[in-house]
Amino acid sequence: MVYNVPALVTSSSQATYRLAKTSLIDSRQFTTDSDTGSTNSSAAFDGIVTTYYGSNASQCFVRINFNANLQATIERVRFFPNLNWANTAKQLLDATF
Repeated sequence: MVYNVPALVTSSSQATYRLAKTSLIDSRQFTTDSDTGSTNSSAAFDGIVTTYYGSNASQCFVRINFNANLQATIERVRFFPNLNWANTAKQLLDATF
């Protein structure tokens, strides 16, 4: 099959021409940064539940930089709660019974 693909790749053209599929993005393909009061922004996406991003700022963020060679449409972000929080530990225990 031959497709005529528009020069500008958008979410619509990706779906129409099946240029991309939904999958997890390998964290080695992007860099992260965050607010100035934060620590360890890369831990937000390392897949390890015992590491965590933290910030002392009242307004904090984690930013993903996909660089010039990667385009992504983010459909879902999932974060695991910090196990040191008392309400998290209680909720996880309640959920298992």
